[in-house]
This record gives sequence, structure tokens and C-alpha cells, in this order.
Amino acid sequence: MKLGDVIEIEKNNLIQIEDKGSYVIAGVQSYGQGIVNRKNVTGTELTMKQYQVIKPNQLMWCKVDTKNGAFGVTKKDHQDSLASTNMALANILLDKANPEFIQLLFQMPFFYNYINGLSTGTTNRKYLKIGEVFSKIEIPDLSLEQQDKFVKWYNKFKQQFDKLLCEDNKQVELIQTLRQSILQEAVQGKLVPQDPDDEPASVLLEKIKAEKEKLIKEKKIKKEKLLPAITDDEISYQLPQGWEWVRLGEVMECIGGSQPPKNLFIYEPREGYTRLVQIRDFKSNEYATFIPNEYANRPFTEDDVMIGRYGPPIFQILKGLKGTYNVALMKASPNETVLSKDFVYYLLQETEIQNKVIKESDRTAGQSGVRRELIDSFVVGIPPQNEQKRIVGKINQLMALCDDLEKSIEQSKQDNEKFKQAVLQEAFSAIERGDNVVEFPSANPIHIKDWDIAARSDGEIIADTKAKIKNRVTELLGK
Repeated sequence: MKLGDVIEIEKNNLIQIEDKGSYVIAGVQSYGQGIVNRKNVTGTELTMKQYQVIKPNQLMWCKVDTKNGAFGVTKKDHQDSLASTNMALANILLDKANPEFIQLLFQMPFFYNYINGLSTGTTNRKYLKIGEVFSKIEIPDLSLEQQDKFVKWYNKFKQQFDKLLCEDNKQVELIQTLRQSILQEAVQGKLVPQDPDDEPASVLLEKIKAEKEKLIKEKKIKKEKLLPAITDDEISYQLPQGWEWVRLGEVMECIGGSQPPKNLFIYEPREGYTRLVQIRDFKSNEYATFIPNEYANRPFTEDDVMIGRYGPPIFQILKGLKGTYNVALMKASPNETVLSKDFVYYLLQETEIQNKVIKESDRTAGQSGVRRELIDSFVVGIPPQNEQKRIVGKINQLMALCDDLEKSIEQSKQDNEKFKQAVLQEAFSAIERGDNVVEFPSANPIHIKDWDIAARSDGEIIADTKAKIKNRVTELLGK
């Protein structure tokens, strides 16, 4: 059956935009995610002066971009919202098609990949003409009653998968809580046992103090403004033997970044240039930027601890790149006589310091900005150097376990989604073969737990698993 058999193009739905009017503009999301009311605007904000008025139960798509399931069905929430004239609107014939069934079709990867294959144009802009949408797209030839039953079955079927997804998400949250607990125990001296033979932190702090006084006397450095003394109210727990309370500014310097002119930027490596690192670069190399070496005046290396000043989210603790850094970053430079970089990396990620810095950061140019003074004033416990090494080693070990757990959960999510799509594709195939579907028994948890994915290496579902899918779908369809 053609899609054009169950829809008809909407006509005479244009309105003229008035400058003083207020309007809600709707758009269509990719991958069958439906229609969304994107923004509320006044007429003066709209450059186009003619828009279409939306009604419920219409199929809506972009005329110049039909790839990746960019079709959606309008609902009551979209009544009287507006669609630009770049969109097509077609009424779903309710005596022939269930709007939920039509939307469900466009959510299926196999279906929108099928439409991609029918479309023409560039990679970024693939489309079907309106007449081709009507005449080329084939949908399962089902009666309205069969569509209703299929939708009912799917909703029950989806509930079971949603339960699995919810459970996976809960486990991810538990792992995040575990990470926070590990860091909290680490900074409070509860993660590894103390060794009475370790040189106490107080001895190291006295050495730093004596060295600073010597340099000041020799006029090699200026006398620094003293930080306030630590009060009892700022101490929230008892430190282990050998540890010492300090303000971070006493043992660590935060060095701000530099912002060279943009006309110096290039976007590929070149001799005589250094990479200018921004916060986003710690997630992706897509926007790698380079500047002449003479402007690279904030050097840092892979083992340096970097602080993201702005967000969202603010106060990200980062490491692993090298080059020079811009004003959105600071380098946390500890006095390594008393405080190691590796320990600082974890210390700054601990929940208490994260919450306090984020909460008390100023608003700067519309962004939350991390102030160096706030970090300097934060009170922390410093363990002996040898204990710092043991703490970092234990954290690395435990975080690696957390990483493995998260990878396992993410694989579970991918497998569940892959299996879900395979089951639904087989269900549609069964219908298209002309099977008379009378009942749609709901899937239950024991069914889903029995479904094993045998596809962890190449992402493909092997033949044996496909056979299991087909048998299970046949069972679910009541055949």
C-alpha cells in the first residue's frame, strides 16, 4: 500500500503574519522523534510573512530534507501552531490509518533507511518531492483494526524495553554515586591505610614556608598576601595522622589562559605553530586550532591539571592534551614538594569542592565563571606524599572498574535497542507477508530476558539470533 493512499495534502491553510501578532513555530525532528513546538515569537521576528496553520493528525515533513526519518505526526499540542512553507502538511485519513501507527513507522531505522534509499540529493540534503512521497513510499497493507492492534501491542512491547532502559540508567546513576564516594573517602583519608613511617605533610609545609621566606629575603620573589587563618567552622571532619589542613592557595597556583587574536588562527598542524586548546578540545579534535609559537605563552603538557572556568558545565577538571590554552581554562599548578598533580586531579573532582565552587562562582558575561580567589580559599586536607601515591593508585584501580561497569551497561543498552529494532522489523515483515494478525499478546519480562544478543564484535546480528528473533515474534503475534 502506498503512503499516498492514507494521506492527502492540506490546502488553503496559509495565514499572513502580522508584526504585532504572537505565534508558536513548530518543527519536525529527525529519526521519527515527532513534531515539537520550537519557539514563541512575535511577527517582527519572522522574516517569512506566510506560514501554514497546523491541525492535529497531520503528517509533516521538510520538503527539501526527508532523510533520517524527518517526518512527524501532529497532535493536539500542535493545534494552531505554525509551520513554514518549507514544510509539507498532509491530513491523515482517519478512516484508513491510525496516526500513531504512521508515527511508529517513521521511528523505525529500517523504515527511514528505506526512505533514504528512495531520496535523491547530496549527503546533507536528501529529499523526495511531494508527489514521490505519495507514490514511492510503501507502507504495510493493514486494515485500520490491524493497525490499532499493532499499536496496542507495540506500546506494551515498548514498556518492557523501557523498564530495561530504566534499570540500566539506575545502574549508571549508582556507578556515578560510587565514583563520588571513592573520591570523598580519598580526600578524607579513608581510602587507604596510613603508614606511620611516611613523612608528615606538616614537615613538607614547613619546608615550603622556609623556602619562600628565603626567596623573599633574597628579593627573588615578592611577599604574598597572606590567606585568612583556617577557622573551626571550616573543618568538617577529623584528618588522619600525618595529614594537614591548608588553603589550596598556599600549595597551588591557578594560572589563567591567554587569548590571541583570531586572525592568527589556522586549523591544521604546521611547523612553527602550537595548538591553542579550548575546553571543547578535551572532548573532540574536530575544531583543532593552532597559533604561531611566539603567541603560545601559556604552555601546558598532558599531565597538567586544567580547570574549565566557564560552562556549562563550569569547573570541569581536565587533562590529557598539550599546547597553549585560552582564557576559558586555568592551569592548576601545585607545589610538587607537597602536592602531586595526580592527587590534585582527583581532589578537584570531589563533590564538596565541586558543589561549593559551582555554587559561589560569579556570573560573568552571562556565564558562570570560576574565580581563582575562590579556589585559593578552599580548605583541604593534605596527606603525606607517599600516601598521595597510594591514594592515586587505588583511585585509578577503582575508577577503571567503574569504567568497565559503564561500558558493560552501555553495551547492554545498544544490544537491547538493536534487538528491539530487529524484532519490530521482523514483525512488520510478517505483516507484509500477509499474515492475518488477530491477537497481539504482550511481551513479558521473561521473554525479554531470554533474548540474547550474539553481536558484540562487528555490530551484526548473526543468523542464529535472527532465527530466534523470528520465532519469538511469531510467538508474540499469536501465531
